[in-house]
Amino acid sequence: MYADRFGCERLPEFGLRLEHVLGSIRIEQRYVMRETARNFFRDGRPNLLDVIAAAFTPDEVMEHLAAVTGVEERYARRDREVGVGRDVRGRYKAAVLRYYGQPDTAGLQHKHQWMNERIEASNV
Repeated sequence: MYADRFGCERLPEFGLRLEHVLGSIRIEQRYVMRETARNFFRDGRPNLLDVIAAAFTPDEVMEHLAAVTGVEERYARRDREVGVGRDVRGRYKAAVLRYYGQPDTAGLQHKHQWMNERIEASNV
């Protein structure tokens, strides 16, 4: 839907910001069902799909994703208990650390910073 509305404009940033929000849900729960992501897209007030449909610029969508509450708290709360590679959450954590070039001993509490640095570097 985002690509239909805005084409490739800031598409990598959208992907990183969306993954950051959905990843916080992934790290919080031991099991994530298909309905979990669907609920995120549908149930927020306003929900992401409505925001994309009504947005005039990608900025509005990025601001909506940045305003989702509890994201940083979920990463911080669960990071210590999730080990790298042990289960689904651990494999997710390992993949995130690898993507951002961090050691396996790093925690995800800095993921927001890594994401912003990646976005800034790609906009140069």
